[in-house]
Amino acid sequence: QCRGGTPSSECVQTITSRWTVRDMTRDCPIHDASWCTGKGSNDSSKTDGVKLIYAGPHCHAPTCLSMDLYNADTG
Repeated sequence: QCRGGTPSSECVQTITSRWTVRDMTRDCPIHDASWCTGKGSNDSSKTDGVKLIYAGPHCHAPTCLSMDLYNADTG
């Protein structure tokens, strides 16, 4: 929220999101749909060592100024 008296055209809103690779997995019997990542994929003993190789941020609003991605393990 902007300080009182600041014109809305000079305000900058910040959105922060935190998630893990595990948040993107969906267990199912077979990999048969885009929402499904395979049987046992929510079992960390079966997916230990999965590494996020690429993450491409995107924004649908024409007013986006920038986007930053950080690895929470390394900064």
